[in-house]
Amino acid sequence: MRLATVLTTTNAYTPTRSAHAREPRITGVGGGTNSGEFDLSARLGVNLVQCRAVTDSISDDMTRKGALYARRRAGSRLARVLTLLAIAALAACGALPPRNPPRVDVVVVELERIDGPQAFFGITLQLTNDGDDDIVINAMQGALAIEDESIAQAALVSAPVRVPAHGATRAQLRAQTGMDAILRAIAAAMRRGATLVAPGGRPTLRYSITGSATLNGGYRLPFSRAGELG
Repeated sequence: MRLATVLTTTNAYTPTRSAHAREPRITGVGGGTNSGEFDLSARLGVNLVQCRAVTDSISDDMTRKGALYARRRAGSRLARVLTLLAIAALAACGALPPRNPPRVDVVVVELERIDGPQAFFGITLQLTNDGDDDIVINAMQGALAIEDESIAQAALVSAPVRVPAHGATRAQLRAQTGMDAILRAIAAAMRRGATLVAPGGRPTLRYSITGSATLNGGYRLPFSRAGELG
C-alpha cells in the first residue's frame, strides 16, 4: 500500500516554473524578435552586405589596375613604333642624294693585257662636280659586257675618290675575265658582221657598263654607258 501511494504521489507531481524564469527563444529566418533577442536573419543580411561591398571594392580595384596596365602596354608599344620610325627616317636622311650629284662619263674601255688564260680590262671614268661642296666617292662597281656578252665585274682600283667643288677628276676601274668570255664576244661580233671591214680598217667591239657609285653618306648613284672598245 505504501509503494502504490508513493507512485501515485510521484505521478501526480508537476513541477512549477518560477514566475521570473524566461525561456530562451531563437527565431527562424523569417520570424521577428523582441528587443534584446538574437536575430539570426539580421546578422546574415549585414554579413552579406559587407561581403558584397568588399567584393565590389576588390573588383573596382582590379578594373583600375587592368586599365592602367593596358594603358602602359599601349604606351610602350607606341614608343617602340615611334622609335622604329625615327630610325627609318634617320637612315633615309643619311641616304639622300646630294643637291648636285656628280656626272659620270666613260673616257675609255680597253683591253690592257692578256696573261695566260686571263684577260684584264681597264675602264677610265671622268667624274664632274658642279656643286659648291666636295664629293667623296667611297666605292664604284659595274658590270662590263662586250657585244652583249657578260664579261666581268669591274671595281674601283683606288678608293676613296674626292671630286672637288666645281671641278673634275678621273677614276680607274679594272675587270678581269677568262679568255672564254673574250672568244664569246668575238663570235657575237662576227655574227653581226663587225669583222667585215674595208681594207686598212679594223674591226670594232661594242661595250656597255652598268653600275653605281657609292657616295659618302651611303647614297648610291647609278650610271650606265655604252660605246666602242678603244
